[in-house]
Amino acid sequence: MLVLNSRFPFIHNVEERAVNIPQATWDSWWDTGYGTNTAGLTVNENSALKHSAYWRAVNLISSQMASFPIGLFKRLPNGNTEEILNHPAVRLLTRQPNNIMTPFIWKESSQANVLTKGNAYSYINRDNRGNPLSLMMMDSSEMKPKVEGNQIVYEFFNETFDPYFILHIPGLSFDGARGKSVLEAAAESMGVGLAMQKYSANFYKNGAKQSGFLSHPMALSEQARLGLRKSFDKNIKGPEGGTMVLDEGMKYVPNSTPPIDQQLLQLKQFSVQEIARWFGIPPFLLFEESRSTFTNIQDQGLSFIIYTLTQWVERWEAELRAKLLTEDERNDHFFKFNMDSLMRGNPVDRANYHAKMAEYGFVSINEVRRKEDLNSIDGGYEHLIQVNRQPLNTIRDGKGIEVPPGTS
Repeated sequence: MLVLNSRFPFIHNVEERAVNIPQATWDSWWDTGYGTNTAGLTVNENSALKHSAYWRAVNLISSQMASFPIGLFKRLPNGNTEEILNHPAVRLLTRQPNNIMTPFIWKESSQANVLTKGNAYSYINRDNRGNPLSLMMMDSSEMKPKVEGNQIVYEFFNETFDPYFILHIPGLSFDGARGKSVLEAAAESMGVGLAMQKYSANFYKNGAKQSGFLSHPMALSEQARLGLRKSFDKNIKGPEGGTMVLDEGMKYVPNSTPPIDQQLLQLKQFSVQEIARWFGIPPFLLFEESRSTFTNIQDQGLSFIIYTLTQWVERWEAELRAKLLTEDERNDHFFKFNMDSLMRGNPVDRANYHAKMAEYGFVSINEVRRKEDLNSIDGGYEHLIQVNRQPLNTIRDGKGIEVPPGTS
């Protein structure tokens, strides 16, 4: 067993060993489940992702988190901030975290692991000065974090890693060491949704539904039953259907059970709404719009940003700061996700936002142009304000005489 001491945390060639995972272990990511639920189906990563709403929920949050640019900033003594562009961690987070992934794919895959497995781990390969060289994802199902003393240590394939080497993004945790998987907690709900989906497929696979039965006044031989069933299926099944002529006193008796189509539709809506609750996503973002209106969709979208994405951003920023910065740097450096990219696909809202920010002097014209990937212009760094807005203590009377503060 290899124990890495945080005082001397420099070893070489661990990156290759950390990702040298047997194929059977990779397969277990998808095959291991959370037992058979009440619906009679085993729920695991592979089966759950066959549910369209679950796939959409995981993909939506993961891709949104991956789309946010990450910047490193330093708080200056005067309270201002400056962006740091030449830090080793910035290169990993904005250019290439490892040899096989882009920053987007690494962030998306990590977030997907958190949502489906409860945790995401990446091995931090460092140089002899402690600078991060790469971030390699590790199998969440094989990682066993444990609290020892006043820190968390990580057991991975019979090796123990110091937290200095492990970037760990956890989900909801009850011990601070290991996050809880949404899929594990939602196994019953997912089982019902998958069972309903399987039932629907089997129900409609022949192109028809059992809406009634044939009644014959006499007993039929087995050969007659088979011939009648074959003739009936030939005329009724399929997208076009057909006309069935009944003779010999036969009658068609409609099934008196409630309409199954409406029940299946309601079950599907309920299944999507359940998944939306588990992930904290407005149902309309999972394309279930039965309760959405034109006026409330914008508010629902805003709630997704505030109540869902923001808490994930906070988790990421805190862990990046703790693991990718030195102790001295953590005093005045911080990582920040730029969530303004959410307005990238909405030019009207983006234009209104920039206009307000420039109108009140919060930003200059060139700062707005830089965000829009436009070149700067001469004089564009001046901050402008409306001339009719003045401080209260400089209000002038009708003759242009300044009224001293505290007088009327």
